[in-house]
Amino acid sequence: MVRSSYPDVEIPALSVYDYLFGDLDESRLDAVAIIDGTSGATTTYRHLVGQIGLFAGALAARGVGVGTTVAVLCPNVPAFATVFHGILRAGATATTINSLYTAEEIANQLTDATPRG
Repeated sequence: MVRSSYPDVEIPALSVYDYLFGDLDESRLDAVAIIDGTSGATTTYRHLVGQIGLFAGALAARGVGVGTTVAVLCPNVPAFATVFHGILRAGATATTINSLYTAEEIANQLTDATPRG
């Protein structure tokens, strides 16, 4: 057996959403969460959490939830955070696809991940 020289990591019994955003209090909601490197536009935690909630709700209304895998083919833009975390918030699994993949590589990943369209 191979053991790490680093101590074991405790994994909290929380969703990714709750771990990242669950303890945000009113005083931190207006802090900048994302900066678009191209335009310099900023997104606050308040706005990001709102976007995630709306996107998750839209997915849930369409039947996306636990047991569903959603493929995300998206360049490195701020909206990725909303989409990725919205999928997780809805209870689904996200499979992220590299924007530089060839059509064959994308097809292979979609076959392996079996997302629902």
